Amino acid sequence: RGFHLYDALSQCREHLLGFGGHAYAAGLSIDDSRTVAFAEAFEMAAAAVLSSDDLVPRLAHDGEVLLEELDLETVGKLADLSPFGMGNPEPVFIVTAVRVQQPTVVGSDHLRFTARQDGYSLPCIAFGMADRLAELSGEMDILCSPAINEWKGRESVQLKVKDIRPSN
Repeated sequence: RGFHLYDALSQCREHLLGFGGHAYAAGLSIDDSRTVAFAEAFEMAAAAVLSSDDLVPRLAHDGEVLLEELDLETVGKLADLSPFGMGNPEPVFIVTAVRVQQPTVVGSDHLRFTARQDGYSLPCIAFGMADRLAELSGEMDILCSPAINEWKGRESVQLKVKDIRPSN
């Protein structure tokens, strides 16, 4: 956010054979002999607009929820908002101060665990996060998308974890 790709390419047009796109996606054609000059010009265009703070990755969410609020009916209503994609992102929530129970690596690089908060618990899957197993101690905040999991004809709520951090 805060960096318009098309505008930046437009500032570097003298190095390009052609380009097109919009704020968040763009394409270009360039002669091999112009790549170094283009890279320098593009970095200058970016530096003129972006601060070092702009380069820190951020994860957005739609609000904070309690585990007790994520029942089948509520999560089903969220699923009714699909299909999710660029113009209609999947709802993402933060759940604070959960206790992680029974963390396990599944497959080659995924985590499965149970999140517990004030007497309520939900199963969680964290794709590609097996390397973060050691972080799961104490109270945690989880960034997640609630989903309905169907297994052997039964439906249940499962949280698809996007990120984790220690609670403050």
